[in-house]
Amino acid sequence: MTIRSTALISILALLLGAWDASAVSFLPGWLMGFRLMIPAIVALTIFSSRRVGLLAAVVGGCVTSLLFASSGGWIPLRYVICVMLVYELSHRIITNRSLFGVMTLAGIAALADWLLAFLFHWLTSFFTRGINPEAHGPILAEIVWSAFVVGIVFIVIAAFTRRFLPTVSPYSGRRR
Repeated sequence: MTIRSTALISILALLLGAWDASAVSFLPGWLMGFRLMIPAIVALTIFSSRRVGLLAAVVGGCVTSLLFASSGGWIPLRYVICVMLVYELSHRIITNRSLFGVMTLAGIAALADWLLAFLFHWLTSFFTRGINPEAHGPILAEIVWSAFVVGIVFIVIAAFTRRFLPTVSPYSGRRR
C-alpha cells in the first residue's frame, strides 16, 4: 500500500467516522441505523484487503470514539473485530463473491458490531459508574442498511470492472 492510498483511506475513514459520531447520532429513531463506517470497512475488507480494512477500522474507530458522547471507548476494537470476522468468513465460509454473499457479510458485521457494543457497554458499566451508552438505531435497520450499501458498492464495482464475471463461458456446452 502506497503513502497516497494510505492517506486516501485515512481521510475517507476520518470523514465517515465523523459522520457516524456527529450527524447520525442526532437522527431520530430508526434513522440512526444509517451509519456508514461498518459498510465502509466491510467493503474495503472484501474488495481490497484486510490491511486496508484494518486501517480504516482503526482510524475511523478512533475518530468516532473521540467525537462520540459515550464513555465506552471500545469503538476501534469493535471495528477491528468486525474486520477480522468479515475477513475470516469471506475466506473460509462465504467464499463466493456474489451479491448475496457480500450482503450477508455486511449483515453479519452489523450484527457483530451491535452485539459487541452491547457487550462492551455491559463490561464498562460493570467496572465504572455513570456511563453514557452509545446511541444505536434498531438492529434490523443497521443490518438492512449495511447490506444495502455494500450491495450497491458491489454492483458499481461489477458494472465498471470485469472483476466478478462468471468463470464458465456461456458457449462452453454448445456444439459448433
